[in-house]
Amino acid sequence: MLNHECGTDFVKMSHTAPAGFEDVPVNERCAVSDGYAGRLVYFYKKEDGQIELLDGDKIALLITKFYKEHISSLGLQDDCTFACVQTAYANSNSTRYLKKELDITPICVPTGAKHLRREAAKYDCDIYFEANGHETVTYSTRFYELLERLDSEESIRLRAMSRLINKIVGDAMANLLAVELILRHYDWSVQEWAAMYENTPNKQIKITVFDRAAFITTNDEQKLLQPESLQVLIDEAVTRRGEKARAFLRPSGTENIVRVYAEAASQADADLLAAEIERATDYYKDVDSDS
Repeated sequence: MLNHECGTDFVKMSHTAPAGFEDVPVNERCAVSDGYAGRLVYFYKKEDGQIELLDGDKIALLITKFYKEHISSLGLQDDCTFACVQTAYANSNSTRYLKKELDITPICVPTGAKHLRREAAKYDCDIYFEANGHETVTYSTRFYELLERLDSEESIRLRAMSRLINKIVGDAMANLLAVELILRHYDWSVQEWAAMYENTPNKQIKITVFDRAAFITTNDEQKLLQPESLQVLIDEAVTRRGEKARAFLRPSGTENIVRVYAEAASQADADLLAAEIERATDYYKDVDSDS
């Protein structure tokens, strides 16, 4: 069975090493793709036997750091537009790192590659990604031309990276090679990479509903427009879990389910927040969009 006890979704959602990796050495850097090799996440086993996950957020921030530093070193920051695009599923601490450490305000778009690509096309150089491990880097013709005018180690590296990364779709093998090259550039271990930031504890669940069209969100998918009363209940639940709490509910694009994402200061609180939103949603599960 494809992706059974393996693949990016399994590792990300279960925080468990894939089948066949039970005896992997502690601190060994491991990469995981999915069945169609479009997504990529990393992990390593810790001393306690648990795994440390480096998901799409961590991969994208590593790549963004590399590009931002090279563009600045080349003095191109005023000559080209550079952006990082996220979805609502990006961990809050990844967004915080982008703002505080890299001085980049990320753009949040609806979930799905088509939305990420559409936004990315507005910039000369753009890193777009989803926490599930789907990501790539896009370049404009103008950005290529700017690099071709320069003859330095930094410009050579960026030109080489542009030939490596698949600019059309998420490509796990190309992204794996890019990550390995960047880690070699920084001379970082997987633990040093993981230490860029610590993920805010989070929980994801899905709830079966009668009609997903009854649940309408804002463009960034972080708030419900309909049913309004359910968003009030979500806001109240978030407030009860403290200032680090965040949660949203969004409908699936393909099936009659809604997905809940919850963050909080501890894993226990994130689990409780997701469960509380699930209970609040019970009343709305049979709502019809035509009613």
